[in-house]
Amino acid sequence: MPIDRWLRGLALFGVLLCFGVVVLGAYVRLTDAGLGCPDWPGCYGHVSPLGAEDSPASQAQFPGRPLQTGKAWHEMIHRYAAGTLGCVIIVIAALAIAARQPKVVGAGFALLLFATVIVQAVLGMFTVTWLLKPLIVTLHLIFGMTTLALLWWLWLRLQQRPRGAIHLRTVPELGATQWSSAASAARIAYWLAVLGVVVLAGQFFLGGWTSANYAAVACPDFPTCQGAWWPHADFRHAFVLWRGLWVNYEGGILANPARVAIHLAHRLGALTVTLTFLAATLFVISRPSLAAARPRAYLVLAALGLQLAIGISMVLRTFPLWLTTAHTAGAALLLMSILALTAKLHALRAVRGGCGGGSAVATSSEYAAAAPAAWRRYYELTRPRVVALITFTAIVGTLLASPGWPPLRALIWGTLGIALASGCAAAINHVLDRRFDEQMARTQSRPLPTRQLTERRALIFAAVLGIIAMTILAFLVNLLTAALTFISLIGYAVIYTVWLKHATSQNIVIGGAAGAAPPVLGWAAVTNHIDPNALLLFLIIFVWTPPHFWALAIARKDEYARAGIPMLPVTHGVEHTRLQVLLYTVLLTVVTVLPFLTGMSGLIYLAAALILNARFLYYALALKLTARQEMPMRIFRYSVVYLMWLFAALLVDHYLPTTQLLQLG
Repeated sequence: MPIDRWLRGLALFGVLLCFGVVVLGAYVRLTDAGLGCPDWPGCYGHVSPLGAEDSPASQAQFPGRPLQTGKAWHEMIHRYAAGTLGCVIIVIAALAIAARQPKVVGAGFALLLFATVIVQAVLGMFTVTWLLKPLIVTLHLIFGMTTLALLWWLWLRLQQRPRGAIHLRTVPELGATQWSSAASAARIAYWLAVLGVVVLAGQFFLGGWTSANYAAVACPDFPTCQGAWWPHADFRHAFVLWRGLWVNYEGGILANPARVAIHLAHRLGALTVTLTFLAATLFVISRPSLAAARPRAYLVLAALGLQLAIGISMVLRTFPLWLTTAHTAGAALLLMSILALTAKLHALRAVRGGCGGGSAVATSSEYAAAAPAAWRRYYELTRPRVVALITFTAIVGTLLASPGWPPLRALIWGTLGIALASGCAAAINHVLDRRFDEQMARTQSRPLPTRQLTERRALIFAAVLGIIAMTILAFLVNLLTAALTFISLIGYAVIYTVWLKHATSQNIVIGGAAGAAPPVLGWAAVTNHIDPNALLLFLIIFVWTPPHFWALAIARKDEYARAGIPMLPVTHGVEHTRLQVLLYTVLLTVVTVLPFLTGMSGLIYLAAALILNARFLYYALALKLTARQEMPMRIFRYSVVYLMWLFAALLVDHYLPTTQLLQLG
């Protein structure tokens, strides 16, 4: 299929480009060009060093950091390549989500890849603006390798998608005992390979920490270190991760014993990687049932031997630039080789684990059934459509809070933190409502009712999202936004879900305050205070929520009744609920005019609001006066579109005031 071919081509191009970016980043670091351009994303305020050369005024803004053209070009070429890679990953994520076919690539995996490259870009910015802090430099390397790993895994997954059948062995038939033994061997080999990936990730951290703390030359000999097998080393002070974050760290501040400890840890890590990889590859090579994976096992051994040779030669030849750069390239090749082996063993484990004997051939449908897209289940926990609407209203609040373009820090980090917090609240809601979801046709297919995920895993996922969200908002935005977001999260995920939803028919009215908070959060991210105009946006969503949700409640009345949830149509009847929808729609019409009356917006917004409200009122009247069965769901769907267009009109009016429009006319 076309989307499949496009994704395979883009994934392979992304792998090659990411490999180049990782190696180029190592070269930039080793040539001391990381601060060749002391600002970000430009170079002395320009898109290239050429502009900086012709602008002494721009260079004067960075006293003590004179322009060194060669280093500046090294750094900017690295940034250009990284930016191109980011664009490629955005296209991959967009194609994967648009395809809506997890057999091609799960949307959750694509979003994970996209999120990883965003974090990597931010770390790249901090690497420059925070002056090469060891923790940031190390994380920058780790996330670069993570991006490479995800792209490579994506390409491997797309490449091994079967076109008919997967031949596991040349032997035509296997008995039940042989199949059981083969399945056990594939399972053991797979987990050994996974262990190899984990150990290698730890070694990447040690390698990055060694480089960032200038500890590579602490042991100038091999296999001993400073002439001893175990020289004096200070492990106590070697791995204080936060050291140097708040002070100027250029050149390093660690004493030599601490650097020796870091170097020794890196060597011990290399020994651990070697033993783990040998265990995994020799196990694969020694098992006839795993013959299909042997070529990749040999590839791992070759990459391991190459990397060990490079590492030893670096020390013996006093760390020449080309060898130290090749060491990073070798690490990337080692990562790709072990992932290739892991992918092959994963396929063999999945197929053989699902076969009970007989034919040694598995069809593509059996293969697909054996390897479902696990990340998609977690993605569904976040209720992405709801979170998308919440995030959009938060972005509108952020943009309206500033006369012009808001600070990028508030826009990017505030939006990301609010989105993650919303996903966390949705995941908690899934866990708390699992028993009720099992009783409702609308929610029976969710991951928890179908046992696709356990409650424990869902809670861990929610906790991770929540911790990341609060950390981002507290440290990268401001404490007010973090506090308000946390209150909103608790209000929806706990107070509404646990108590209000089951205590009163007015649950959605009271609980709607949590869902109405995002514009206030976005506004606070820019201004660091609660503005009356932000509260007006809050009021619009607060009044919009009852007619939006009660329309759905009318359509799902019987399901809510069976689940024992006291929604208004269950407790007061459908006719009363129809009247309430109409009354709240009238109130919403009045409230949405207030931005114009208070001077917050102009005629563009007013015209859009009147048109949108006219249609909403028509639907509400039709719901009250007629018995058309499709009307509740029609109102529900329109209400979502209504809110999006209403807030979009606020943005258009904000950036294109009526006076400018009249002048254009």
